[in-house]
Amino acid sequence: MRTVLFKLMLMAAASVIALLLGELVFRAFVDVDPRFYNTASTQHIVRPDTDNAEMNPFDLPVAMRITRPGVRGYNVGSVAVINKHGMRDEREYPFKKATDVRRVMFVGDSVMFGHTEQAELIPAMVGKHLTEMTSQKVETPAFSCPGWALNTELLVVKQAVSKFEVDDLVVLFILNDLTGREMWVDKRGDPDHEMQLGRYDREERGAAVWVRKLVRRSSLLTALAWTFKGVYARRQPMDTSLEVLADDAKIEKTVSALESAFAWLANHCKARGIRCTLAVAPYAVQFSEDIGRKVVQQWYGRPYDKAVMRNAAQTAIMSRCKAAGLRCLDLFDGFGAVDNVEELYFKTPEGRFDYVHLSAKGNDLAGRLIASHLAKLPEAASKTGE
Repeated sequence: MRTVLFKLMLMAAASVIALLLGELVFRAFVDVDPRFYNTASTQHIVRPDTDNAEMNPFDLPVAMRITRPGVRGYNVGSVAVINKHGMRDEREYPFKKATDVRRVMFVGDSVMFGHTEQAELIPAMVGKHLTEMTSQKVETPAFSCPGWALNTELLVVKQAVSKFEVDDLVVLFILNDLTGREMWVDKRGDPDHEMQLGRYDREERGAAVWVRKLVRRSSLLTALAWTFKGVYARRQPMDTSLEVLADDAKIEKTVSALESAFAWLANHCKARGIRCTLAVAPYAVQFSEDIGRKVVQQWYGRPYDKAVMRNAAQTAIMSRCKAAGLRCLDLFDGFGAVDNVEELYFKTPEGRFDYVHLSAKGNDLAGRLIASHLAKLPEAASKTGE
């Protein structure tokens, strides 16, 4: 019995030593950031014990995922500083703005929240380019959180954006808003409907907490997790928004369901004298069959035979926005004019091509296109009746 116990102890000690040596090798020779997937440091789920003015300053509903106000954390390996209002911004913004400042407010999901450093985010790029184009003093505060969709963003507009004095509002629409839970907007388009956010009602408990904490501090375990994510992803159903993009009938059905939401947004902003724009970001797969094949093979482990090299979804969205009295900016043509579209999109650490989230170059281009649009707008929405 003692011999068996001694052997087990030796094996355990050898395993620990091997893991420590592996960790040292990864930290010394392999560029692996154990903080890459550390979303818990910047986000949380609103629960009864966190439903208070400090953790949930704009009274967003229980079970909704939001940012953690007043923290410094990481998002895909980049430093993410969240101000007291829950914006990914080191600057604090008062509700009332200075008279000589043009304040452009942004609302969006993980694409707006960004996969880059804070100085390279879309709002920062819009501020830079808009100042160069107009010589105005520009502020670009932004409410964003990974996992948000149009329904949650409308709620943020109503609960949070409305507290601020704002000249312009830009809501970033991502094409995965065309499917699934993102369609839960009632016929009135009013975000006060029951939002069915049960899918967010998850919390790490027990051993899972400690496992994730360990992974977030270990380069070796993080690398193994990345590998597992790549293998696991290829066992999952394909992104249903890719299927929608290839089918005109599905595009029409899903986009038409959003018209009431567009109308609510247009009317809400008009009543407050805010110029509002829905900016639509394209998927990388819309520009090249080679990119489409690469994406679907890397993420879902299968061939892809449906052409989505077009902006049919954006065209349908533009039409519905116009009918609802809402400005809409399609970023498709601007992105398509770039020689190497792949450079505009993010690359994950495990080597997969992210067809949704943008790189620093993509953020800069999106910021320039949005700034150019904003520079041409009339002086005030309340004066134009828009």
